[in-house]
Amino acid sequence: MTNQTGVSERVRLLPVPSSHRLDRMLSLRFASDGRRIGRHRGLVLKPGETATVDATASLAPGSDAAAAAALVDVAINFELGGAG
Repeated sequence: MTNQTGVSERVRLLPVPSSHRLDRMLSLRFASDGRRIGRHRGLVLKPGETATVDATASLAPGSDAAAAAALVDVAINFELGGAG
């Protein structure tokens, strides 16, 4: 993603599942340049700065086959806020 504004911006990535069926089993992690992006801290981009975000999804150990076969879409909302 690229900050096209003239000021530094904080971007938070918020997962929004289509179902809460896997809430206790599904883990989502976001990283940029090998550093984890925390849910509350987000990622700060300076004006014109570009960052690649990697997403990893995994099921908790011991999850059953039904969980692995479940169809759940997860949208990622990008919430923009001041970096102040």
